[in-house]
Amino acid sequence: YKLVEVINKSSLNITKGSRDYGNVAEYALEVRTGESKIVNKDGYLFYTYNGINYLLGYAGNESELSLPESYNGEDYVINSYAFYSDDKITSITIPNKISEIPDYAFEECTSLTSVRFEEGSECESIGTSAFKGCTSLTSITIPDSVTSIGPSAFYWCTSLTSVTIGNSVTSIDSSAFYDCYKLVEVVNKSSLNITKGSSGYGWVAEYALEVHTGDSKIVNKDGYLFYTYNGVNYLVNYVGNDTELTLPESYNGENYVINDYAFYNNHKITSVTIPDSVTSIGEDAFYGCANIIQIENGVHYVDKWVVDCDTSVSSVTLRENTVGIADSAFEDCKSLTSVTIPNSVTSISSYAFYECDSLTSIIIGDRVTSIGEDAFAHCTSLTSINIPNSVTSIGDHAFYNCTSLTSITIPDSVKSIGNYAFYNCTSLTSITIPNSVTSIDNHAFYNCTSLTSITFADTSTWYRTTSKSDWQNKTNGTETDVSVPTDNDDYFKSTYNYYYWYKK
Repeated sequence: YKLVEVINKSSLNITKGSRDYGNVAEYALEVRTGESKIVNKDGYLFYTYNGINYLLGYAGNESELSLPESYNGEDYVINSYAFYSDDKITSITIPNKISEIPDYAFEECTSLTSVRFEEGSECESIGTSAFKGCTSLTSITIPDSVTSIGPSAFYWCTSLTSVTIGNSVTSIDSSAFYDCYKLVEVVNKSSLNITKGSSGYGWVAEYALEVHTGDSKIVNKDGYLFYTYNGVNYLVNYVGNDTELTLPESYNGENYVINDYAFYNNHKITSVTIPDSVTSIGEDAFYGCANIIQIENGVHYVDKWVVDCDTSVSSVTLRENTVGIADSAFEDCKSLTSVTIPNSVTSISSYAFYECDSLTSIIIGDRVTSIGEDAFAHCTSLTSINIPNSVTSIGDHAFYNCTSLTSITIPDSVKSIGNYAFYNCTSLTSITIPNSVTSIDNHAFYNCTSLTSITFADTSTWYRTTSKSDWQNKTNGTETDVSVPTDNDDYFKSTYNYYYWYKK
């Protein structure tokens, strides 16, 4: 990408911009026959072509850069890809004479935390992917001189928490701020009608807690970034260097919540201790924290995708006042072996522990009333589970493909068992259906090939039908059977089980 000069002493007809001859001149400013014209000025590489001075990149050892005010007393431009993928740079100051940030100029500068435009900046545009993938950049102020922000300009800046849109900005490309998950604050000084939660103007406010016109309200407390909105304190990011985190006991003496994506993709963290002052963990809060091994304590409410399959979390303990576990909260936690769900939890939502294929044991508190769709599906190491008497429904696919599950006790409180609830539980040998159950949806025990003992507490009133509407309407349906399934009844446990079972 940075190959701007080709000195061609061969007989090959190499032309700039061409992809011939191994793409050697695809990005070239010039193809010629003389000596190299690259000039190194204090680590900054310059090239002059057709009267224009180009800054090509930086070859020095500094990490905090203030770009030169001029080149030999003349203006210069930053070339495309000039600092592309330079992971040493942590901060950069851009002089006021720079008229544009060109395409890909700082793309994937993954250590870049700060970008500052000098006062009186004459920069008019920020080009395609100019800061794309700058995953450490936490805030940016677009100067008032800028009128346009190009495609993917800040795409995948996953640490960006605050952006200020200058007063001259008239266009923001549709992908400019896409996937900036932590961008909770937009300070809008332009005339653009930017609204929080909107995908307009490059998704800049999709994840925003607030769009306002004043100064930034982000507060840094020992590396933890907080934001207060509508009386709620949000922990929105961590920019410190510690790896073993004990989160603050409070924020200015008050409780706080961990915002969605707060620690997203932070590969440095190895453990997290969460205090009682935290009232909830947001969606994807620890997703992509690939080196976390333990989450201690827990929270009032656990939202979805808290951690991901790339993490090595082996145990999670939720504290006693946790009331809910949301959809996909621990989905794909491949190293999770044990979970204790306290008595305060009232629901286990869909996909909560989906594909936790190392999970061998789980203790469910005695106030859980429902086990959601696919809650434990594909937990292939789960050997047993005690469902408490508080549970009234077992959702569709709840224990789908739990191939190591050998026994299950369904308590008298359960009224319904969903579609494919125990599908392919090939190690399940016995099942007792209590009197409380009034419906068993189709394929509930499909392919439970080891099931040799089926016990119904109530043997007199069961029917089966192939018609869902008949089942819902409690009519006899197309087929009825006053005899409950026997141990070898293929209609119940094998390939023919397309029936809905119900009590009349």
